Amino acid sequence: MRRIDLGHWLRVILWRLSHFFVAWPLGKVFFGFEVRGLEYVPLRGGVLAAANHASYLDPPILGNATPRVMYYMARADLFGGKFFGRLIRIWGAFPIGRNMASAGGLKEALRKLAEGKFVMFFPEGTRTYDGELRKAMVGAGLLAHLADVPVVPAYVEGTYESYPRGAKFPRQAKVVVSFGPPVDLARLRAQPGSKEVYREIAAELMSALASLRDRLRAEPKKGERRR
Repeated sequence: MRRIDLGHWLRVILWRLSHFFVAWPLGKVFFGFEVRGLEYVPLRGGVLAAANHASYLDPPILGNATPRVMYYMARADLFGGKFFGRLIRIWGAFPIGRNMASAGGLKEALRKLAEGKFVMFFPEGTRTYDGELRKAMVGAGLLAHLADVPVVPAYVEGTYESYPRGAKFPRQAKVVVSFGPPVDLARLRAQPGSKEVYREIAAELMSALASLRDRLRAEPKKGERRR
């Protein structure tokens, strides 16, 4: 008899309530929240989403960008405080080492993916200092190599403008989440694991995010005309 994951289903209920009655309305009013490319996110089965990291707002913004309940990696030191650590666990976070090389965090991510869950991670490992993409960590390539699921890029635009490093409070800014087609990793996944392969996979993930960024930034701003 298959064991029912009560924790997951309680999280589903909590997420649905907060999404429809709190997060989505606030996001639309405060951030003019938009989501693009949602058709690229499978509604069932394990999915790994690789996202850029610009702000502490990224996890809740990404978590409310799809109809699926999201689990996400967070650096281990965030779980030190009893209140905050428990709070982010309730919202689906689980710890990973800063270099994404901790066996426990990787195993937990792979276990959730094997169970058909939606897992999000930040290949850069930490928030940007200037709003631009950083180089991905080798551990990001390792995870994507081991995960036998689609890897969907997710670019978040506007969270850096709203709540960058050092800011005390978020300010209003237009926020858009753009999902892209799954990154084609078949050739690299067929190769034996090595640091070189992991680096190449990590670079592919960042290239996909850069493409989504460039497409968003090429769009004319409101009131602006294309020349």
